[in-house]
Amino acid sequence: MNLLITIALTHLLALASPGPDLVLVVRNALGKSRLDGYFTAAGFALGVLVHLSIGLLGLGLLFTQLPWLMQGLKILGAIYLAYIGYKSWSSGSFKMNDQRTSLVSEPWVSLREGLITNLLNVKAMLFFFSLLITVLKPEVDGTLKLSAVAIMVSLTFIWFSLVTRFLTIDSIQKRFLSMQRTLERVLALLLWLLALKLSGVVEWSLELMA
Repeated sequence: MNLLITIALTHLLALASPGPDLVLVVRNALGKSRLDGYFTAAGFALGVLVHLSIGLLGLGLLFTQLPWLMQGLKILGAIYLAYIGYKSWSSGSFKMNDQRTSLVSEPWVSLREGLITNLLNVKAMLFFFSLLITVLKPEVDGTLKLSAVAIMVSLTFIWFSLVTRFLTIDSIQKRFLSMQRTLERVLALLLWLLALKLSGVVEWSLELMA
């Protein structure tokens, strides 16, 4: 029980830290609909399930032993985040209004975006692999491992669903109406910055300047 509580608290701290998942759920919940936010959260949860399944099957060692594979995932993830950022900047996807009559809900697209964003998030991948190595060691009971997986997948969905619910409360959402285009541009810039960070361009630039 203590082990599961430790895992749950560690995962909650990771979920609360800013990253691509948070930016994307804000974009979809505010820019599309509450349902899109929930589907985005479901996509994140599916991504966590895939990460943990890969780790439990021992396939995570491939990523640590093949640096080029890890770098390739970083680049793919960066490209995908940059693409979503471009869509936010150029398409004018935010259509919030008091009646919400012009919202374009794309729940399955939001699910796919959440899943792909999480799968290509190398930081999340390494977090789960390290958690499996340091906490859920081979000698840990299989039932306990499955319980830990269920907890982390569930917490991921619940956390981002709560974020979605909060953002789409009428009184909260109305505050964004006067600055919706600005917010859209800010989210696009954040996605681009995260893409740069994920790709390693920032680190390479700092190394060249050193």
